[in-house]
Amino acid sequence: MKRKNDSHIPEPELLEKLRLGDVDSYRILFLRYYSRVTLFIRGMTGAAAEAEDIAQNIFLKLWLNRESLDPGQSLRNYLFVMARNQVFNHLRSLRTGATVLKAVGERESEHNPAPDSEVLLGETREIVGKAVEGMPEKRKEVFRLSRQEGLSNREIAEKTGLSVRTVDKHIELALKDIRKILVLLPLLVTVYFQ
Repeated sequence: MKRKNDSHIPEPELLEKLRLGDVDSYRILFLRYYSRVTLFIRGMTGAAAEAEDIAQNIFLKLWLNRESLDPGQSLRNYLFVMARNQVFNHLRSLRTGATVLKAVGERESEHNPAPDSEVLLGETREIVGKAVEGMPEKRKEVFRLSRQEGLSNREIAEKTGLSVRTVDKHIELALKDIRKILVLLPLLVTVYFQ
């Protein structure tokens, strides 16, 4: 829940606290920028579910790379540049037929994550994997065909005998399940590394 005075805290102060691992600062910045970033991505991709997925990845990276943030720089600009780059990478991976998971792995290796980040990234993948395993069978099948095999929603519909609209809904619900877990990740990280 947004507190009354959260909007008055200067961004440089929040960034400095975030650099030190302050979860409340992360929450405040997430609430300030998540909707705007998602809307920006949706304008570029035209897909609500993909926009939320990409935005969630951006905020996960923000948390993972928090120690390298510069409190003197605009977080808004940083997030929108990341969003643009993530969308371009996403569109490129779709064009070449690469899976989304492979594209995320390549982008992360470009940034040379610190050893702690690598451990956390492995933990995150494991958590997401468990979330996928816990999904209803049809949702799990649709999600894997989409994200691991890189099939379009129309191709998935043809392969599974479902309507394209039903495939869209399965992917939307799968991403919603995963986002619920990823939003809690910073809290889990805090507990894990204390």
